[in-house]
Amino acid sequence: MASSSNFSPTGLSEKPPFPADLPVAHISNISHQKILDGDVDEISKVIKSAREVGFFRVDFRDSEIGQRFLAASNNMFALAQETFDLPTEVKLADSFLKHGDLLLGYKGLGASVVDKEGTPDNNEQYWIGCGDIEGRAHSRAVYNEVINSKLDHLQEFIDLGRVVTDKFLAIISAILGLGPENKDFLPKLHSHSNNSGSHVRLLKCPPKPENANVSLQPQYVTLS
Repeated sequence: MASSSNFSPTGLSEKPPFPADLPVAHISNISHQKILDGDVDEISKVIKSAREVGFFRVDFRDSEIGQRFLAASNNMFALAQETFDLPTEVKLADSFLKHGDLLLGYKGLGASVVDKEGTPDNNEQYWIGCGDIEGRAHSRAVYNEVINSKLDHLQEFIDLGRVVTDKFLAIISAILGLGPENKDFLPKLHSHSNNSGSHVRLLKCPPKPENANVSLQPQYVTLS
């Protein structure tokens, strides 16, 4: 995620150009509208990608639900900017280390290490439990006033995310022979309780020096 100096609340619509000297993984582009329409060829692309690559990329621009999901995602970019611009002492008051054993709350810059040499991480993170957002679970996590004032945006984001995800889980369930009546039907296992670990994660990574080593990590939404 961009630093606060060049962060834009438009989020997904304003991103820097991808570096030309980095290798590119070839991942299938999936039309969300075609999936909603039950297009057999598009569903086959999902199955093939899941089996052979493990990832696929969904184009949400061609469906009404997808456009709403993109707008909700941009709200999360704006929330992240407002949250990470808070004074350090306010964010540290929400530290996950202070409020129970769940990984919910704030993690400060450099609070964990990324390799055996003890190199500190280069990001700040907020984990916001879906159960806390929905009011069905009450973890011991503490969230600042900015996050608490945007619970409606968070609720919209996770609701739309669940609709989107459950559609793909239903496709995979069909391939596995798991019908809606089966207790292992994958959408049934997609819980929003805090015990499940479902959460919204806000992330900020300050820019690295030009000569710094860069690790490649895909940005993804899991289906599990």
